[in-house]
Amino acid sequence: MITYCILLCIGGKLYPPERFPWMQCLLFGPYCKHNGHINKAEVLAIIFIANTSIPIPTIIDVICPDEDLFVIMTCVPSRPVSDMWHHITANPSALADFELDLHGWLYQLWSLVPPSAIVSNFLGGSSWQHCISACEPIGPFVDKDKLHRFLLSRVWCDEKDAIVSNAQKSF
Repeated sequence: MITYCILLCIGGKLYPPERFPWMQCLLFGPYCKHNGHINKAEVLAIIFIANTSIPIPTIIDVICPDEDLFVIMTCVPSRPVSDMWHHITANPSALADFELDLHGWLYQLWSLVPPSAIVSNFLGGSSWQHCISACEPIGPFVDKDKLHRFLLSRVWCDEKDAIVSNAQKSF
């Protein structure tokens, strides 16, 4: 643990945090995610999808001296979609490539066999889904139908019919 703290300190001097202060590049290239910004469920989720071609970091080491995890991982060399969106939407071939990549990644995720029918985080508890609720964690749910009912309960009444109709067409 002391070695990683030293690497974190040196990395902070050599490579100031760019986008996220809780992600620090360390000496010799790996990154460290820490200070409560990663949890055991996220580490297990990364490990679960590691055998796909989805671009995710590789977990190198996990140190858990107390409740605060210290995770050493690789960095996925990329730029956020938000930084590239104008280029992607202005270039039809870039948009087609992006759609193809996204389709492939989602297909791989859907093809993974979950550890149980319960919809939860990897420890069986509730999970933070900021695109659904930034204020509180959601779940766990007994099955996918319960999750879908929960999601639809959060949609405006006049939008529900269109969403249900579109969802039924895609299956």
